[in-house]
Amino acid sequence: MSEAFVIGCDVGSQGTNVALYDENGDLVASSYQPHELSYPHPGWAEQDATEWPRALAAGVRSVASEVADPGAIAALSFGSQLDGMVACDESGAPVRPALIWMDRRAEHQASALAQKVSAADFYRLSGTNLDSSHAVFKALWIRDQEPDAFARVARLMPPGSYVLQEVSGHLAVDPSNASSLGLLDPTSRKWSGELLDATGIAQAALPEVLPATEAVGTVTAEFAAAAGLSSATVVAVGCGDEMAATLGAGVFEPGEVCDVVGTAEPVCAASA
Repeated sequence: MSEAFVIGCDVGSQGTNVALYDENGDLVASSYQPHELSYPHPGWAEQDATEWPRALAAGVRSVASEVADPGAIAALSFGSQLDGMVACDESGAPVRPALIWMDRRAEHQASALAQKVSAADFYRLSGTNLDSSHAVFKALWIRDQEPDAFARVARLMPPGSYVLQEVSGHLAVDPSNASSLGLLDPTSRKWSGELLDATGIAQAALPEVLPATEAVGTVTAEFAAAAGLSSATVVAVGCGDEMAATLGAGVFEPGEVCDVVGTAEPVCAASA
């Protein structure tokens, strides 16, 4: 049997890093594609979401060229930036630039929800703090401030779901990315009906929640051609970047902690 390979893709805010590993877990090759960031106003931070799949294709093509037979690349998946909001139309195309994790424009929307749901109840229902960094408030900002754009919205998704959709043709989200929207019940790992009612967000607009390791299918023919892959390459859902980094650092046991140094510096602890 010929050697098999897998590809991990880190879709970050500063750029996309793509890494090719052999079946023993050894790094074979990597590629970095920078992203543009836009700051239209103080406290705002946006990106053109369509840059992410283009960067993925370029990075994957670069590392795949190190393998004689593209068919030996068995699968790929993602660690992606959290707390971003990509508002898309029925076809899956963004209706406006993505509001990424560092965007703080939705303070009013967070304050308005706090009048209906206390911070303690929001934490109980979502496992997250009632804070404007979470993606649901960015969706509500689009609803309130850009009603014409929001009228075209059929799908609300974090960056990881957008790239999964573009690479595989399937729309899904893992629990870590779903949690960053501020709408996931961490006990059931389903969308919280109470928070959907309180925010007015329709569940039909949200991705299906699946395990991070779930294989949703194979790469699309378009992505396979752009990235130099076999059309049989399997795509798994993936997870948030800091969760992926924590697992990659070997942090599994309760009490262990990982300091993830990137554009931001999250500190992640394993819990029972």
